[in-house]
Amino acid sequence: MSHEVTLRTSHPVVNALVGTWLADARLALPRPVTLVIDVAPLPLAGTDERAVFRQGRVAIRSGPPADTIALDWEPRLGRALLAPHSTTARVTVTEQGLEHSNELLRSFLLNVCILLVRRVGLHHVHGATLRDPGGRGWLLVGVSGSGKSTTTALLAKQGWGVGTDDIAFLTTGDLPASADVVAWRERLALHDDAVVATGHEGGTALASRRKTGWYPEELGTGWVDRITPALLAFTTVSGTAPTAVAPIRAKEALSRLMRCSPWVALEADLADEHLGLMSRVATQARAFDVTLGRDLFDRPGLLLELIA
Repeated sequence: MSHEVTLRTSHPVVNALVGTWLADARLALPRPVTLVIDVAPLPLAGTDERAVFRQGRVAIRSGPPADTIALDWEPRLGRALLAPHSTTARVTVTEQGLEHSNELLRSFLLNVCILLVRRVGLHHVHGATLRDPGGRGWLLVGVSGSGKSTTTALLAKQGWGVGTDDIAFLTTGDLPASADVVAWRERLALHDDAVVATGHEGGTALASRRKTGWYPEELGTGWVDRITPALLAFTTVSGTAPTAVAPIRAKEALSRLMRCSPWVALEADLADEHLGLMSRVATQARAFDVTLGRDLFDRPGLLLELIA
């Protein structure tokens, strides 16, 4: 039986906004976790001398002496606390923070959820998940701007199943010593030039992100909630060069996975599990360095040809 992130709040705006966001995500968890959100002024925080790990305007502190994880959405827009080993995150958001709904969801609360679901065995990596026509699972890994979303949108038109274009979670696979990847369902988001190049029509304007988005089903394909990665592609975008692929060794693949999953450095008792899952992916999947060229717009099947 799978579970989802449970929301507890008495605030109607939070209930509608965050509740819809979590329901759309359809993130399947092995055990329940809870997000408790209050809307109120932030209390004055005491001094916290721990090192800061930053994700945008979210400052994350973890480790001794308190071991509680504290996330501060600056400047004083929100604060979240996760007690050691707890599967409940307690969040306070200010009225001003509610006015920044995109950053609230896709930065502050997403970071809270990333750290929360680690407690039940899901470990984040910046990656897109797909299933090719032959049934193989693909994990495209890279930072923002590395071509994951555009490539995912192109392959969706070729009949590939799509999980996510960015928010993916490693977890223990069904096969011995294997790892799977679970998708956080959200709209594939493209800039205007990519919309024109891919030929997609319709979509939902994501004004705050200056993009247009589609759920996989709106692109004529199916949503894939979980894959077992057989192919691992580390993507970058070329200027004028054609699309090219080069195999890489498992050790290099693991190093690159670590760079695209910085949360591995947080919470020592969970870091070993996170690292172990990345090692499984790097071992079980054939890994490639992939330079994405504009020729993919005319020949989306080229990627499958190059990685037979």
